[in-house]
Amino acid sequence: MRALVDQRHLENAVRYTFRQEGHHGIDADPTHDASSLVDLVGLRVLDEPTSRQFFAALPRLSRAALLQLGALDIAALDIATTDPPPIALLLEATLAASGLGTLTRCLSSEAGRLAAAHAVDAPAREVGPLLGIAAASVRRLRQRSPERRLVTAIQRQLALRSGLAMRVRSA
Repeated sequence: MRALVDQRHLENAVRYTFRQEGHHGIDADPTHDASSLVDLVGLRVLDEPTSRQFFAALPRLSRAALLQLGALDIAALDIATTDPPPIALLLEATLAASGLGTLTRCLSSEAGRLAAAHAVDAPAREVGPLLGIAAASVRRLRQRSPERRLVTAIQRQLALRSGLAMRVRSA
C-alpha cells in the first residue's frame, strides 16, 4: 500500500476497488449494499459530503462510469422505464436507500416511509402494509413533501432489485 500521489493514481485506485468482484469472478454483493458505490451513484442517501468530495476529486468520473465499474445495469436504473417494478420490493428498496435494517420509530425511518409513499404510484391500501402503517397514514404522508434524493434512491433501488430478480428468474 502507498499513499495516493496524483489524479491518475486516484482514478486507478477507484477503478481497481470497484472492479474486485468481477476481477475475482464472484457475485457476493450484486446490489453493492456493502459498498460506498451505492452512495456515489444515488442508490443510497447516507453520506452526501463524501459523495461531493469524491466527485470534486474525480470530476471526469461520471455516475454511468461508476455503474459500469460496479457492473450495475445502467438501463435497469433508468427511472423512466415502461414497466413499473413490483411494489413487493418497496420495503427492501426503502431500507437499502435509507441505510436501515428495519423501519422503526426513528427520524430516519419516518423519512424513509415518507419517501417510499411518494416513490411508487400504487394505492395506499397496497403501500401501507409493506411499510408497516395503515393506508390512512400513507395518504397523510403523500400530503407532505419528501426528500427528493431519497425518493429517487428508492426508485433506483426498486429498479435495480427488480432487474436482479428478473435476471435470477431467467437464469
